[in-house]
Amino acid sequence: MRLSNVSKKYESRFGLRNVSFTVDEHEIFGLAGPNGAGKSTLIKILATLTKPTGGKVTIAGYDVLRQPRLVKGLIGVSLHNSLLYDELTGMENLTYYLRLHGCRDREEAKDLVFHKSSLFGIEDRLEDPVGNLSSGMRKRLDIIRAAIHNPRLLLLDEPLSELDSEGLEYFRRFLRSAREYSTVIFSTHSLEVVEEISSRVCILKMGELAELRYPEK
Repeated sequence: MRLSNVSKKYESRFGLRNVSFTVDEHEIFGLAGPNGAGKSTLIKILATLTKPTGGKVTIAGYDVLRQPRLVKGLIGVSLHNSLLYDELTGMENLTYYLRLHGCRDREEAKDLVFHKSSLFGIEDRLEDPVGNLSSGMRKRLDIIRAAIHNPRLLLLDEPLSELDSEGLEYFRRFLRSAREYSTVIFSTHSLEVVEEISSRVCILKMGELAELRYPEK
């Protein structure tokens, strides 16, 4: 994945200004910075949910602006607002999204859902309606939803926002598994956590790339 001088302008201000970097296959890449730094804007551009006003973005060789349909087939996305249906159980939600991605075998779908959920420690809550779950459990489930089809690029915007210490530990475990299939980009305002988890960190400040660092492990 490559960004070249990507900008996003909102009337008189820039949400992003001339941001450039590349992300390797199967890398866990962190976006860090305070609120308003441009992290969510960048995630939405990569997810084809908003268009850059300048620069170029390619994912697996496809241009995000010119080939959005092809890009959408390669990605999984979890944003601030969950895409889960509260009246359905976790199992019903995840098997529904698997069907949307072409999985028609019910037993295969259930096995995959159980496996992914066990990595995040919620396999025993799959039969509960999503509306009955805590915010932290819903966040875990929504991250699983985004990753359920093993996308080539997994985009997670502020995935740590609702996770407690246990959820954070499961998140680390989940990412170690996800990177076998996916490149992962996630954003957070916590520099300490993102440096611990990621192989590289892009630090944004006021829409600009302030630093690209390799955390010491």
